[in-house]
Amino acid sequence: MLPTAASDLRRLSRSLGLGPDEFAKRYQRTRRRVRQLHEEIFYRPLLLTASQLSDGEIALSAEDAQA
Repeated sequence: MLPTAASDLRRLSRSLGLGPDEFAKRYQRTRRRVRQLHEEIFYRPLLLTASQLSDGEIALSAEDAQA
């Protein structure tokens, strides 16, 4: 989690040797990359698999969901 107060964000960016604007740019770029990786690793393979299942096959029982 990142601090929300401007003074804390400035302090954090200085501790990393960055200005506040550069820190914000790098943070946003990193967030986008993490999201992209998450989608590639987890979401897209599940979507492809689920799209090939029938309605009956796509539902999980409570036991299967827990497992």
